[in-house]
Amino acid sequence: MQASSFIKWNNIDLFRQAALLVGILFMSVYAASSDLEKFWGRKICL
Repeated sequence: MQASSFIKWNNIDLFRQAALLVGILFMSVYAASSDLEKFWGRKICL
């Protein structure tokens, strides 16, 4: 019983860390894409 509850809590922690990593990855990709958009916009304007 104790082992299964420990595994459950461990899975919840893993899920939380995975969600955090996905959020950070999404934000970094969004920032990079917006920077690329500005860069290409400037390049096209030039």
